[in-house]
Amino acid sequence: MIIIQIQGGLGNQMFQYALGLHVSIKFSEPLYFDLTDYRQQQLRKFELNVFGIDNKEVNAATRFYYNGLIKIINLTGIKYKNVFSEKSFAFDEKVLKTPYPVYYNGFFQSYKYFDNISSEVRKRLSFIYPLDQANQLIVSQITASNSISLHIRRGDYVFWEKFNSSHVLCGLDYYEKGIEHIQQKTKNCRFFIFSDDPKWIRANMKFDYVLIEGNVGENSWKDMYLMSLCKHHIIANSTFSWWGAWLNPSTDKIVIAPQKWFGNETNEEMKDLCPPEWIRM
Repeated sequence: MIIIQIQGGLGNQMFQYALGLHVSIKFSEPLYFDLTDYRQQQLRKFELNVFGIDNKEVNAATRFYYNGLIKIINLTGIKYKNVFSEKSFAFDEKVLKTPYPVYYNGFFQSYKYFDNISSEVRKRLSFIYPLDQANQLIVSQITASNSISLHIRRGDYVFWEKFNSSHVLCGLDYYEKGIEHIQQKTKNCRFFIFSDDPKWIRANMKFDYVLIEGNVGENSWKDMYLMSLCKHHIIANSTFSWWGAWLNPSTDKIVIAPQKWFGNETNEEMKDLCPPEWIRM
């Protein structure tokens, strides 16, 4: 049995699932979810069902047992061979070698945790619901042009104290450098901007672009879907647009990603976050 605690928003959930899938395939063991986090808070919810992923949830007794162990591990530092509690964001090869049955607790934000099963991950992380008419019109514009997705995340990074103390906003200089680099590498660019702050976009982005609006709340996955259809990408320090770029299977895509992911010392731990061909700025 492989159990992984699912937590955070959609992008985080996808990293956790991709690791769980890899280990499940490697050991030929079934994958189960622990959804305790969504019982304890209302800010986020389980969203992997947009891909048709509905792995069995562990029962209450198993949840109680492993969550108790995690608390003990965090308090004492004692290690249990069948529990892997992530201590940092850095890639750790021991994660893929932990003997099963195993319980995983962490975010596991590195492409290295599933790089050698990337085609299977893309197959499993395929959106199953059709887009509405308004978004279909956007799809036609994206597929008919040299489309560049540009993600600007503000929202919780600005207003939620838990985030604004650790996350930094990607400044205009980052996006200007990214735009300039892509325009030097490819022609006839058409930019599609995705953001949770359209008012700020209109006030600050002074070039020709298409602003995507309306895909909020339970429909936010539609933005990731549209991002993945673009030919090139400028992402924010956000797992949401990270996956929007990664799901694009093209080997010719240009992906610009911020060098500084967090506002604290953990940036060094993120060196394995992005594939080597992505350009960090």
